[in-house]
Amino acid sequence: MSTRKNKLQINDWLGGRYRIASVLGQGGMGTVYLADDQKLRGKQWAIKETVIANQDIQKFIDEAKMLVQLNHPLLPNIIDYFPPDEEGLSYLVMDYIKGQTLQDIFIQANKQMEESVVIDYALQICELFQYLHHEQPQPIVYRDLKPANIMIDEQNTIRLIDFGIARSFKEGKDTDTVQIGTIGFAAPEQFENQQTDNRTDLYALGALMYYLLSGGKYYYVLQKPLEQVQRGLSESLYMIIHRLLQIAPADRYQRASDVKQHLMSITFQSNHQATPNKSHARTEMQASRRKHGSMTIAITSVSSGIGSTHQAIMIANFLAKNNATVAVVEANFSEDFTNLESVYEGFKEDDVPIRTTQFEMKGAIYYKSNSAIDMIKLRAADYDYIILDIGYHENNEWFQEFLRADKQIIVASGSEWKRSALRRFCQMYSSFDQSHWTILVPLADQRVIRDMKSEFAIQHVVALPCQSDPFQMMEETAGQLEQLLGHASKKRTNFPVKKSLLLGFAAILGIMIVGIFMFR
Repeated sequence: MSTRKNKLQINDWLGGRYRIASVLGQGGMGTVYLADDQKLRGKQWAIKETVIANQDIQKFIDEAKMLVQLNHPLLPNIIDYFPPDEEGLSYLVMDYIKGQTLQDIFIQANKQMEESVVIDYALQICELFQYLHHEQPQPIVYRDLKPANIMIDEQNTIRLIDFGIARSFKEGKDTDTVQIGTIGFAAPEQFENQQTDNRTDLYALGALMYYLLSGGKYYYVLQKPLEQVQRGLSESLYMIIHRLLQIAPADRYQRASDVKQHLMSITFQSNHQATPNKSHARTEMQASRRKHGSMTIAITSVSSGIGSTHQAIMIANFLAKNNATVAVVEANFSEDFTNLESVYEGFKEDDVPIRTTQFEMKGAIYYKSNSAIDMIKLRAADYDYIILDIGYHENNEWFQEFLRADKQIIVASGSEWKRSALRRFCQMYSSFDQSHWTILVPLADQRVIRDMKSEFAIQHVVALPCQSDPFQMMEETAGQLEQLLGHASKKRTNFPVKKSLLLGFAAILGIMIVGIFMFR
């Protein structure tokens, strides 16, 4: 590929639909234009113009087909492409992202970036890499992670751009056809006769974080641990970056989800160590979240099949009945939400709607596990509550979201012979503050609740009565949920009212009427 003078000029047309409005940028790989869509009035797109040599035509077509198939909120959508013309010029039409590259933001900040900001961007990149590496029909290795290829939009959300050297990973292949990458960020295997895989991208993530936290220095040049270059960062962060930058891929993290979980633990610990009074700090955080965004309620279980999904649906139904806007996320891979939608919509067994990603049910929006869920965007959406049905906690990459949630609910059994699962859960996460946990015990009596409070030293242990249908709310259950969630009910008339109460109100009203007539 080579550079040349732009073919398209201002007010030129492409494909009879896109009118060029301006030039967004130029580089060694081509030119990017801003274009107005003449079919969708007011809509603007970014158009990437690239010179394609004859031997690279198939490579461009493969890239275009790969990008069109991708669907993730942290990737720009590719809506059209034009194969090379007689001059070798090809065009990709994609989302126009209003924002700046991470490199531009870094320079404007005098190459000084806060640890929390870098971790936030890294978490988003991990979420995207998890999608590219493991959730595609064929894994995709990006291979060119660097600040100039990361756009930051107006909501401080990343967008990964320029898939010019991305490749599909082929199992059993020893080497790449082309060894390529950006010096300073590329993994060692990209410049050797080796095949790249998902761990190649994880090395680049480590190099990127090293660069942003060291004031713009390259690990490739210094070959020094970050703690020798930049002091004052979290010890855990030093360890994460050190492991990411291992020369041998086998010595690095193996999955982006593992990196994300460890980064999340830094965020969680910092939130709880910012002040000696942890409960006060958490209350302030929750108040701020309720004022400025959604409140997240995460529900997990200490063993499988114990009913976390049932409780999540019941809580969502309760909140929706009280005029709250609610999103329910299937943060596990049970596919229970698909079955729920099928029953609710009356689908036949052969017509289960596996391709839909979300549906509305009794006032709440349900997000299935097969949807590419962006928690950052979801939290910024206009929901009062986001409920995460995490299910069984072990081997669930969503569990870090439980640790960062505003309200953490653990479903456990009250049976003595099943309490070992709760003991093991508490031991596994003993390093975390458990004072704000709520243990939810279905079908337990008050004696069981007292015993469990005493044994586990957790004061928030709540019993729920038998509620076989999570959509038919009994008054007793509603009262318990109101105490559990601290939610002032706005529509309690939706729940059954005891006949004795109605008779009492009628008697009082009758006495008042008699009194009025007696004293006229």
